[in-house]
Amino acid sequence: MNTHNQYCISRETDYTQDKEIRKILNDGINSETILSTCQLIKQKENSPVIKLPSDIDLWYLSGNKQITDIIAATELICCRDYKILLDCIDKLRGTPIMLKVNGAFSTLLSLTGSEFLFRQMIKSETEITAAINRINTNTVTFIKEAVLHGVNIISYADPSAVSEVIGEKLHYKYSIKATYDFMCLARPYLSGSIMHLCPRTSFALEKYMLCFFDKHHNSHNNLINELLVLSQCEDIHFTGHVCVNADKHLTDELYILNELQPQG
Repeated sequence: MNTHNQYCISRETDYTQDKEIRKILNDGINSETILSTCQLIKQKENSPVIKLPSDIDLWYLSGNKQITDIIAATELICCRDYKILLDCIDKLRGTPIMLKVNGAFSTLLSLTGSEFLFRQMIKSETEITAAINRINTNTVTFIKEAVLHGVNIISYADPSAVSEVIGEKLHYKYSIKATYDFMCLARPYLSGSIMHLCPRTSFALEKYMLCFFDKHHNSHNNLINELLVLSQCEDIHFTGHVCVNADKHLTDELYILNELQPQG
C-alpha cells in the first residue's frame, strides 16, 4: 500500500492572507461573515460542498493572543458558543456541507503555541491528557448537533501532531489514541453523515492496529461526491487513506473503515 505522503497529494489552500477573505472577516465573526467566507472559498475552489471550519472563531475569541495556560485554553475551547456555526448550517439547508474538524491536540496547540505546549507535554502529562479528553467530548457534542442540523461530511485531521517533531510515544498518546477515542465517541451520532480522516491519521491508526480499512471503488468522478453518497449508508461511518483535497486525482480509490478494534 502507498504511504500517506503519496495520498496527501494536495495541501489545503491557506486563505489567511487572501485579501477578499480578510476583508470579510475584518467585520467580525458572525454567521453572515462566516457564510460569506465559506461561499467565496467554494467559488474559488469550484467545490460541490460548502466547507465550514469548526474553529474559525477560536483565534478571535482568544483576543488574537497565545494562551500560556492549558486550563485557560481548554476552558475557552470547551465553553465556546457554537450557536453561530449551527446558525450557518441552518441557513445552508439543502446545500451539501462539509464540517472541517481538527483533532484535540491541534486545537489546543492553535491557542497555546507549539513552544509552550511541547514543554507542557512532558511536564504536565496528566493536565494535557485531561484537556484532550475534554476537548474530544465537547467536539463530539457539537458534531452531534451539527449532523442533526444537516452536515453531510465531517473532515477530520490533526495536522499539528507530527511524530517526527513530538516523537512516536507522544504522537500515539496525544493524537492517534486520542483520535481513536474520539471516533468511538462520535460513531453513534454519524447517522446521515460520514467522517473522512486525513490519510496521515488513518494510516497511523492502522499502523497501531486500532482500526483497518477496506478498499472501495469510487464510482463518481469526484471524491467529495462519493462521500456524499456514502454518507447516506447507515453501515458506513468512517473513510480515509485519500486526501480530501485530492479532487480529480486518485478518484478511483477510497478506503472504508472495516471496524474499530476493541481496546482493553
